Amino acid sequence: MGIMTRLTRLCKADIHGVMDQIEDKGLVLAQCLREMEDAMSRERIKLSRLSARRDNLKANLKAQEELAEKVDQDLCEAVKKEKDDIAKFLIRKHKTVTGVVQKLDLQIQELNREISRLQQDMEEKALVHERLKVQADAFMAAKKNQEYSGVQGASFAGQDLSDEEIQWELEKRKEALRHE
Repeated sequence: MGIMTRLTRLCKADIHGVMDQIEDKGLVLAQCLREMEDAMSRERIKLSRLSARRDNLKANLKAQEELAEKVDQDLCEAVKKEKDDIAKFLIRKHKTVTGVVQKLDLQIQELNREISRLQQDMEEKALVHERLKVQADAFMAAKKNQEYSGVQGASFAGQDLSDEEIQWELEKRKEALRHE
């Protein structure tokens, strides 16, 4: 390996190391959470628009079904009265309207699938967001604990508790629940 390649690699490693030290991990975590919340907000807006579009299509479908029923009644009446010209016109109109009904129904079904997929995706993202938020809160609490205690390199704030302290806290909480 050439000296220049090694020097380049060393410089890159030093730059990344300096950047890691400069970056506040808490701020980066908070920014990531905000970006996730923004993305979830955009998805809620998209879901709202899709639902509104589906509702409009359902209203249109209902109107077209009512029209098809009316045309069908008129067609039966025209056939009974042996008005073939009117019956032919109504048959064309009925076929057209039923075609529109079928297309609207297919569009609604497609929107239902898309809405369902988007809702499921949003639920999964919400779970991930909550999990990351809990982890970020734990990280920030540990960081504050480090700052207050002055101890560098402390990991999670609750790791220094003894089993007896944890058991005592559990007993206190159980007792508090009994009194509620």
